[in-house]
Amino acid sequence: MRRALIFILGIAIGFSLRMIPIPVHSENVPSVQSVGLPNDCAIVATEAYHRVAPAAKWARLLHLDLSATEGHMVCVWQLTPHDPILLYDKFYLGSQTLELQTAQHDAKVIAAAFADALNRANWRHGQVKFTGAHFVE
Repeated sequence: MRRALIFILGIAIGFSLRMIPIPVHSENVPSVQSVGLPNDCAIVATEAYHRVAPAAKWARLLHLDLSATEGHMVCVWQLTPHDPILLYDKFYLGSQTLELQTAQHDAKVIAAAFADALNRANWRHGQVKFTGAHFVE
């Protein structure tokens, strides 16, 4: 039952990220869609965060270090304190949600679980290794 609920929530979030415009708090600030910004990972992760955070027990933006000068950002959250961490990403997962094999709120543990899941699935661009990770406050 819990897995079905998580799956349905993941589909709903993925669908809503593509279909519902971002709420804008100020009339003078254009939305991301209206200014034509690219699907940058930070923009996509921030949009996902603002959609899942109200319904989640815990949610964060996670910056993954790919090298000393490159990084990637994803949205991670947890529905209840004992549930596995969920991760949404447009680039690696093709706009899907992944249930990670951890419930820990540790950035490095979450990054390792994400890399492990990608490597077990033989991700299309070879072995994935993140050199570091931290939450964006």
